[in-house]
Amino acid sequence: MNEENQTPIVIEKKSIWKILFIGLIILLIITGVVFCVWKFWSKFVPISISLPVSSPTPSLNVSEPNVPYSFLAVHFEINPNDNEARDRWQNMVTMVELANQYNTPLTIMFWPGSAEYALSSPERIAKVREWQAQGHEIGLHNQGCIKETESKPSWSDYDASDNALYEELAGNYTIKSGTTGDYCDWLIPTYKYEAGGRPDGRSALAIKFEIAPGHDVYGLNIKAGYADGTAIKIAQYNTLNKKEIYGFVDHGEGDAGNLGGTKELKKWLIFLYGKDPEGKKRMTLSDIMEKYVLPNNLVASMEDFCSSDDPTILQCLSLAKTQTNSGPYSCMNPYDSGAFNFGRCLQTGTYCQLENGLSEEQLCNISRGDYYTYVPTTCVVKNINEYEPPKFCQDSRSTKTDNKTERNSIPQFCGNGECDEKELSQGICPQDCGN
Repeated sequence: MNEENQTPIVIEKKSIWKILFIGLIILLIITGVVFCVWKFWSKFVPISISLPVSSPTPSLNVSEPNVPYSFLAVHFEINPNDNEARDRWQNMVTMVELANQYNTPLTIMFWPGSAEYALSSPERIAKVREWQAQGHEIGLHNQGCIKETESKPSWSDYDASDNALYEELAGNYTIKSGTTGDYCDWLIPTYKYEAGGRPDGRSALAIKFEIAPGHDVYGLNIKAGYADGTAIKIAQYNTLNKKEIYGFVDHGEGDAGNLGGTKELKKWLIFLYGKDPEGKKRMTLSDIMEKYVLPNNLVASMEDFCSSDDPTILQCLSLAKTQTNSGPYSCMNPYDSGAFNFGRCLQTGTYCQLENGLSEEQLCNISRGDYYTYVPTTCVVKNINEYEPPKFCQDSRSTKTDNKTERNSIPQFCGNGECDEKELSQGICPQDCGN
């Protein structure tokens, strides 16, 4: 071919930049379309991620906060014929509103009188239904049993006819939880979760026992004494690990009773909220039993462990075993520091050592399994193999009546941080009086 006839191909620089620019525009358009499609699709189609074998599965609740479980009960005590009935009701309304603010479900335990007062007004029973819809539980509470043939001395007493009252109060729900002051043969059949005690709100296991012939319940501890001594509850709570449970009971009439307001309760709610803002481990009593305790078999049956010859059980039982049987308690009071230590021992092989400064009387009582005046605020963890029982004391129970002692005169607010004359003179409650 003749080279003179060939025409050279010349591409101008302007054309190259033009092609590149157009290509970039096309690329940006495609990217934008893909992004918009992805955003639209992700709203309607869940994205499934396969976890590697070594990763925790969602069922283990890996986001669970590293704090104890807790429940907050309220003993709601109204005499419907009393002048304070309306004020007590309104205070309970205020307490529920406060609990809602801090994402804390309540287990509200009604006296028979409180149930009757609620049912006597369409507005009040509507309020109960509202509480239930918000996630609060309705339970029962009484101070003693009375036969239907006898006249009722108090609206706190419980007779068989009150079961129909409680069923009406619960509506479409079931009465499962509460605190009974006495164990009645006619206890409502659905009742199975008991919150009991006074000085120590800690539980490592639920204690199963026969509360009345043929009627078993599961017991968890509560720290009682109204809402006084918030610092004590915080101190007890802080001794627990994330598998253990703290229970506290307030009264519907407010701090320290007698319509005392909600200042101390609010302190407690703020503390709990700070520990667990989403409330993942704050539940009602029945929920904590049915969603955590029972599914994980965190139960010790009194019938089984009181007759056991297992060396581990016997060793742990030495922390709580009573010298005398009392009512349904075969060998141990299920509602005190001894019960907590027994459960912790079975779970971890450890226990909380007794605090220093206890009176001789308290040590005598504890040696017989009676922790009624012992309100711990610390926990020095010890291995169970280090445990040495306190020396047994023959004359172990004491409250004063003319130089003699009886348990019923022990101050109601032992452990509230205030030393009263009775506590000082009897040498009990050293955490209050420093003796």
